[in-house]
Amino acid sequence: MGVAVADYDEDGYFDILKTKISEDTPNLYHNSKDGSFLDEVYSAGLGVRNQFLGWGALFLDVDNDGRKDILLANGHVFPEVDRLPSGAKYRQQRLLFWNVGGGKFKDLSDSAGPGIRAAWSSRGAAAGDLDNDGSLEVVINNLGDRPSLLKNFGTKKNWLLVRLRGVKCNRDALGARAYVFTGERRLSGEVQGGSSFLSQSDSRLHFGLGDEAGYGRIEVKWPGGETETFAGGPANRIVLLEQGKGSVRKR
Repeated sequence: MGVAVADYDEDGYFDILKTKISEDTPNLYHNSKDGSFLDEVYSAGLGVRNQFLGWGALFLDVDNDGRKDILLANGHVFPEVDRLPSGAKYRQQRLLFWNVGGGKFKDLSDSAGPGIRAAWSSRGAAAGDLDNDGSLEVVINNLGDRPSLLKNFGTKKNWLLVRLRGVKCNRDALGARAYVFTGERRLSGEVQGGSSFLSQSDSRLHFGLGDEAGYGRIEVKWPGGETETFAGGPANRIVLLEQGKGSVRKR
């Protein structure tokens, strides 16, 4: 139903998350680095719930620790399912899995607040920093109802928002990848033209920096294959990186 792409285990290769129909688990396709993928949904801790019909799928760092967490938007297609003895529900809660590192996730769906526990027949989901405070919000489209805006009130850690602007490639830099070097880590993000389920998240790339007060440098691989390096700087900034400029413009 829905698809998200990111490097959730920081091995330098992008992985694929896919939602599925009710009575099945999602798929978490881990990149094997040889052109093939292996479904790690059970070993990663995502195979604990199969009663949901999944749609929107997001990789996002909800607590700015630098690791990609997972949010899933769910909802059945038939209101009549509530009258069946199967136990399936038309309105279903969202699911939130916290990335604990090492390719593992912890289910926080029942403790992450009313925005996650609330039951809707949801479809698309998109993430973005709507108020520019460094934490990601989520907007979810609910079938035949008003949308949901999930405000992030989580732990405040350091962050970086990166907007890429293409010159030789498309102006929105769709397809570009940015790598932020901070401490001993290399964090990655990709500018995507669409994801989740019929959704478009913020085209700015969000990086949680944890307790790091800054970052060493940013490497950008632009569409077409050109790689460019930009100097580091302090955390908690919104920066614009323009292709061919070699410098950071702060916003």
